[in-house]
Amino acid sequence: MLMDEPFSALDVLTAETLRTDLLDLWTQGRMPIKSVLIVTHNIEEAVFMCDRILVLSSNPGRVIAEIKVPFKHPRNRLDPDFRKLVDDIYAKMTARQTG
Repeated sequence: MLMDEPFSALDVLTAETLRTDLLDLWTQGRMPIKSVLIVTHNIEEAVFMCDRILVLSSNPGRVIAEIKVPFKHPRNRLDPDFRKLVDDIYAKMTARQTG
């Protein structure tokens, strides 16, 4: 299943509820699909939901980093390791690209 910015137009509480519902369905094996691809600009959302994150350059769009998310579900956004991974991804995204 491909989801392109699925929660971006929603208010914070509705988006959070739907993220949790989707993760519950996925982790409990109640969805008849093998994989979900989520496109998002929200780093915290990516770390919260995904097992693997690809960071793209701005132009041209190339993969500049592949990050495996080491945390089991359910994830705690307040965990220091969670926050550190969010910060590390932000640093990769905002670093100057050369070449």
